[in-house]
Amino acid sequence: MQQLTNLDASFLSLESRRSPMHIGCVLTFDSSQSENMSFERFQRHVVSRLPSSPVFRRRLSKLPLSLDLPYWVDDRHFDIGNHIEHVELQGIHSDEQRQAFINCFFSEPLNLDNPLWEIMFMDNRDHNQSEFYVLLKIHHSAVDGMSAEKILTGLMSTESDAPAPLEDNWKPESPSISRMLGNRLQSLVQAPRNFSVFTQQLADSIKHSVQLRQSEKGHSPTFFMSP
Repeated sequence: MQQLTNLDASFLSLESRRSPMHIGCVLTFDSSQSENMSFERFQRHVVSRLPSSPVFRRRLSKLPLSLDLPYWVDDRHFDIGNHIEHVELQGIHSDEQRQAFINCFFSEPLNLDNPLWEIMFMDNRDHNQSEFYVLLKIHHSAVDGMSAEKILTGLMSTESDAPAPLEDNWKPESPSISRMLGNRLQSLVQAPRNFSVFTQQLADSIKHSVQLRQSEKGHSPTFFMSP
């Protein structure tokens, strides 16, 4: 269980139907040098790479009445079917179809009840059996640029050989509302002390600034400033 930062929570607050707050990419692959990539094979690969990041199997959990920032908690009912979609392009107009699917995929906000990522797998069996496309989007509250690159590296590989299998020891932890509320209560108790420390530091800074200005008044200007 991990609480969102103020910055990450702001991406949730700023989101609307017209302004989805996710980031993503479109990847093109050529499997002509190996076995053709089917959707079933691709889905098995993604499942095998889920241990590479906790982002894939954790969802948002909010406190009652929004008393504090949301938390990331394990999704005990995680279903890979909620996150991977298969689309088959057909005919000579496959390029137009692909662009339409891309536009639709990235314009649709993520479901905040699930882990905040989705993948669309697109292939074209009529036109080019070896080429396929992968669309990936992840909510900005879950990743930044560096962590998104790490996640992508965990999913995909630049090597021709299959990546080494990952050991999956994931055991979902039950979210604890009492623990969340306890953290909030603790922060409220510590708030006066934190504010007192901040006030003292601010007062010391102002005092130092005033003393510095007073000391500067007694200094004569340098020679090139003299009349």
